[in-house]
Amino acid sequence: MTRALWGVALFALAGCSPTLVEFENQLPGTAIENVRWVSSRTDTSYSPDEPNRLEPGERSSEVQIWEDDEGARGHVYFEIVVGDTRVALVTDREYRAHFAETSMFTIGRDTRVSNLLWDEIEGE
Repeated sequence: MTRALWGVALFALAGCSPTLVEFENQLPGTAIENVRWVSSRTDTSYSPDEPNRLEPGERSSEVQIWEDDEGARGHVYFEIVVGDTRVALVTDREYRAHFAETSMFTIGRDTRVSNLLWDEIEGE
């Protein structure tokens, strides 16, 4: 009987894995800063504690997603920094924080983005 209860407890613990996201910079010669994932479900912003700046090839620390946003989709917001120039961007595509997994959001040359400030100017 205790063996069965132990098995149920282990099964329950295995199902309680946290939902995490990480960010990776694959832009050659370009740093990214202030990267964050914003849930389309709750509009909550999730960003890593360390590092705030990702050089090419670097990954952020893991960010735990709250229960309300597990499995949700959202956009990735970040700033690219080249020399003294900084541009704020948001991904066109929504990325999903997969339930009870670590989702890697990679920013690279093929990542389609928009500049929210430019979109506001064009819309006036």
